[in-house]
Amino acid sequence: MLIDFNKQKNRSDLAPWPPIEELEETRVVSGAPKHFSRLDVSEYVSGHMLGIWECVEGVVEWIELGDELHGIISLSLRITEKNGTPTVFSVGKVVFTQKGEQVRGEVLLRVRKKHSQQRRQTIKSSTFHT
Repeated sequence: MLIDFNKQKNRSDLAPWPPIEELEETRVVSGAPKHFSRLDVSEYVSGHMLGIWECVEGVVEWIELGDELHGIISLSLRITEKNGTPTVFSVGKVVFTQKGEQVRGEVLLRVRKKHSQQRRQTIKSSTFHT
């Protein structure tokens, strides 16, 4: 399967995902972010997902449940690492996050990214480290 995500960056067939505040290992810090997605590959047994994800303005903290490669295809996102270092990712930038990593994402404008995630085991820490 060959998927050209750059050609698909303006597609409108993304579906709403469950509210962010209901997701495992996630908390909304500010704003009212809502997210949408389309999965092109989703394998329950292997835990691999590949698709497009979009989120509207807000600040969210989460603990990665799997290794994930993010490629920004529309607008921008500021990610702050646990050590406090902020980085703004705009169109064309790619970032990798590891399973168990605590991340703070600030959606500056509606952001759209392609993502590929591999989950191995679910994390059950339920505690954010400050």
